[in-house]
Amino acid sequence: MNNKKIPITLILIMLLIVSSSCQKKEDKVKQGKLLNKFSTGAEVVSSPIADKENVYFGSVDGRFYVVRLKDFKMKWFLNTADAITASPTFSDEMIYIPSLDQTMYALNRNNGKVVWKYKSKSFLRSSPLLIDDFIVFGSDDNNIYAYKAENGKKIWSLKTGSTVYSSPKSDGEKIYIGSGDGKLYAINAEIGKKEWEFITGGPIESSPIVERSVIVFGSQDQYIYGVNTKNGKQIWKLKTGGGVRSSPAISKGIAVIGSDDNYIYGINIKTGQKRWSFKTDDRIPGSATIKDEIAYIGSIDGNVYGLRLKDGKLVWSFKLGGPTSSTPYIQNNELFIGSHDFNLYRIQIE
Repeated sequence: MNNKKIPITLILIMLLIVSSSCQKKEDKVKQGKLLNKFSTGAEVVSSPIADKENVYFGSVDGRFYVVRLKDFKMKWFLNTADAITASPTFSDEMIYIPSLDQTMYALNRNNGKVVWKYKSKSFLRSSPLLIDDFIVFGSDDNNIYAYKAENGKKIWSLKTGSTVYSSPKSDGEKIYIGSGDGKLYAINAEIGKKEWEFITGGPIESSPIVERSVIVFGSQDQYIYGVNTKNGKQIWKLKTGGGVRSSPAISKGIAVIGSDDNYIYGINIKTGQKRWSFKTDDRIPGSATIKDEIAYIGSIDGNVYGLRLKDGKLVWSFKLGGPTSSTPYIQNNELFIGSHDFNLYRIQIE
């Protein structure tokens, strides 16, 4: 019987090879696969939404598109008189579309026919929030509006001190929305009365999100804030190196948000402590979408990044044909996102 011993040096070399192989495998970043793209006449900065049959989005070319998922061809479109930069919102029967032509359009979701429309005094860049039987949105005329979702009848309006780019969010009782006057407003959803306001040092384009009695949002003063929903008092704030136009996405107590300093941040929403940060090659005006503990977010550098929620490690990526300020929409392991290269992309993430 051969009892020759294997030299310890050889064993160590073999272990290093195995370890290195495993590390490379672990560090490998998955690449998204392009399934389809749909071309428009200008930049697609609006964030898409989808259902089982169609994807819905606007373009700077002034058109609102509905594209069939089965063949990625256009089902119908709406021509507006100016760019569409905000995201639509839909109910079972209707879809609501803000445009820079100063009009909020309410369309039949199946055929695209206009049911009602509201003409504002200025641009509409704020995505509408559907709550109960009414929609809420901001306008560049400095007002926040609530209209009946069914017929467009005005319910209330609230005047702020500047343009309202931010999109509203609600906890069921109050509506929260930022303004270019640097204030975050908490509004009684039913009657439109201001409950409180929180003042930052710069315009608020970021849309707030509510989680566990904490409102998280960014400001152009370079801070990300956590504010108490009940009284509007600051719980924490985190300094970044640039203005924060990105809106947060939250899962498992971690807020993911981008900044104009080119970084994406993962923040503990209870304490405001930075859990991690990830550097891209340009600004991040869009927002993240979180699926299966991975945060997907695009950058002006033209990449869509998939970052592991717990530590910010890059685990997935896809290179677009141009910059993006659109927020990804994910459905059935497919990611939809607009780009400044005039296209809407459909990407397989797994």
